[in-house]
Amino acid sequence: MIQRSTNPLPEAMSHLSPHLVCAGANEAIAFYKAAFDAVELMRLPGPDGKLMHASVDMLGCSVSIATPGAQPKRPDGILRDTIPQ
Repeated sequence: MIQRSTNPLPEAMSHLSPHLVCAGANEAIAFYKAAFDAVELMRLPGPDGKLMHASVDMLGCSVSIATPGAQPKRPDGILRDTIPQ
């Protein structure tokens, strides 16, 4: 096991931090606020009104949320980078 002297994760992301992509992203955030007392940390709408990225704190964990197709594509067509092995 690798021993680390510092925590590589930001304080808000000390647990598993899922990234949800759902058609009703705005409605999902409203539901999480009502059902789980989630706190919206940030919201980044796209030019077409779709939610490109949002982050909420829910039950002590950071959850990222986006609308499908709202994320900008890189020139090579890949939606996001992969984690190097």
